Amino acid sequence: MITFILTLVTALGITPTYSGTINEAKINQNYLYQHWVMSAKEAKKGIIEYCPFQAADQKKIAARVKYSGIVFEKSGQLLKYRWRKSSASRGPSYDKYKWNWKKTPEKAILNIASKIGKGQNYEVIELSKNKLKIRLISRR
Repeated sequence: MITFILTLVTALGITPTYSGTINEAKINQNYLYQHWVMSAKEAKKGIIEYCPFQAADQKKIAARVKYSGIVFEKSGQLLKYRWRKSSASRGPSYDKYKWNWKKTPEKAILNIASKIGKGQNYEVIELSKNKLKIRLISRR
């Protein structure tokens, strides 16, 4: 049966197509450069969802999450903020990391370099003014 199907496919010149192309309407890199806060209620298994800092109140995100988060800078630097309950100075309120963006026909990849090791690669599923949705695909 399989031989018959393969023969038919070859005779008709049918080739499988990969539909995993980037949806340009869902990914606009210009919106990346802002303060993003994790939206745990909207995150699903394996997918991390962020919302802009300005939208945290209306999404009822807790203060400890709202005042943490990440900021992407155009210089390739990422600031990962830590929440501080009190105003006592205990060093900087953020850690600095490097990030870069790579687009292939199938995926948009966001690499965030760690201080130990070579970082993590995330597939960008959606990036708009109000949403950043990523999925961890590899640790390097």
